[in-house]
Amino acid sequence: MTLKEAYTMVRSLKRLLIISLFLSIVLGGEAKVQGDSCPQEYVVGEKLGTCLVRGCTVFLGTVEKIGKADQEVGVEPTKAMTLISIDITISDWLYGKPEQASDKTTIVQAKKPSVSKTALGPWSIWEAVDIRLGGQLLIARWKPGADRPRWRNEPEDIALVLSDTSRLSRIREIIAQHMRLLAKPDEVKGSLDVLEHHGSCELAGYFVTYIMERDAVLDPNRAGLLLSDMITSALVPDSSRIEIADWIVSTFYRFSDSARATIAKRLFAMASGKEERAYETAISALLRLSSMQMLVPPSLDPATKLLLLKNYRNLVGEGKAPGGLETKLTNGDTP
Repeated sequence: MTLKEAYTMVRSLKRLLIISLFLSIVLGGEAKVQGDSCPQEYVVGEKLGTCLVRGCTVFLGTVEKIGKADQEVGVEPTKAMTLISIDITISDWLYGKPEQASDKTTIVQAKKPSVSKTALGPWSIWEAVDIRLGGQLLIARWKPGADRPRWRNEPEDIALVLSDTSRLSRIREIIAQHMRLLAKPDEVKGSLDVLEHHGSCELAGYFVTYIMERDAVLDPNRAGLLLSDMITSALVPDSSRIEIADWIVSTFYRFSDSARATIAKRLFAMASGKEERAYETAISALLRLSSMQMLVPPSLDPATKLLLLKNYRNLVGEGKAPGGLETKLTNGDTP
């Protein structure tokens, strides 16, 4: 297996992890991925973080009217989403209140078509939501012009919908953290210290998104160091570990020599650990960096080197990594 083939395999595994993770959420079940402590909550924080960084409003509202179900116009019936208009009375603006805001609005619920080539679409955010007259909803709505997902070449309107109001305190905490970071972005490291000691999985999802989408623009070295630290957090699910590793590899050229050395050291520590999905992610990232001639392996003690090579050879035996690349991981020294 070549490095290119291995990289393709990792990308395919990542897509499968994300799909299985999302299905576990919308079906109300628990994720079966070892090492994932709270994937459902993490995805909520991730979605909220994306819309906060890119531009959205967040509000609470009561369902006043549920319209009749209609199919998308101009789409083959089996491939058309079912659309339902929902009239909302807004009770509380949590973030981004417009200057001339009305307390009345209408949103459109989308239901999955009977035939679809993709598991995810505008309907995905609605599949675990309880819609009923008088029910309370938390809604994150994209602002006009925000960079957001598109469906059939049209920008989506809603980023997140929740009917579980027990999450409200954690949503408010994410918004409070976001407002603090907008005012003082250099305090992101201190915010992560709060996450480590008192944080939630929703907050972890928000921070990973914020660092990738905003802090990386402000200070790529800081972003790389923070994410290479977060990648082993128990609050981060395996699917996001792969995403973080991909981001580190694609952004590695932007890091300073000092940041590269620290990040590589952390990846080697992860690659020589005991958790297979963690060391698989790290070894894949290290091999890709080596193929790009951007990796200088640090000096490893004999015990760590043996664990690293054991993990690598285990992946080769399972067909998850190309063989014969021990020297790429150990700078030519293979016990």
